[in-house]
Amino acid sequence: MLDYVEDLYRDWNDRARSGGSAAQRIDGEFERVRRELGDLPGIVSDEPRLGTMLAHLTKTPHPGVLNDCFFNAATAP
Repeated sequence: MLDYVEDLYRDWNDRARSGGSAAQRIDGEFERVRRELGDLPGIVSDEPRLGTMLAHLTKTPHPGVLNDCFFNAATAP
């Protein structure tokens, strides 16, 4: 799952953006990671640290065919 979330981050770093109700939270997490790592768009500067920083997101994603869901019970309808 961590590889999947890292791929989502790399796509986001290449200018893909999240959608849906978790978009603001996920984009915020990815922005924080990029700020802390000093990544430029398209370049991940510290691969091992990236995994450490994204590991907490691996508990909630549900990959789908057309989209992915980062489930949050506190905000789910």
